Amino acid sequence: QIMKRRRESAGLTQCDVDRRGGPNNTYQSRVELGGCGQYLSVPMLIDWCKAIRCDPVEVFAEIVAERQGEG
Repeated sequence: QIMKRRRESAGLTQCDVDRRGGPNNTYQSRVELGGCGQYLSVPMLIDWCKAIRCDPVEVFAEIVAERQGEG
């Protein structure tokens, strides 16, 4: 859900992110729905963040904080 919130707050569609060099629409959809978010690689996260123009370090910290809350 983090990547979906970030994408939507940037005012972008999944197609926009794909065109900007982020992951393709299918992959984005699976991650945003929680299907493969556990396996989001660092290089993919960086490309995704570049496409939506956000700081990958902030996003990574948000992901870690969210996961720690799940424990």
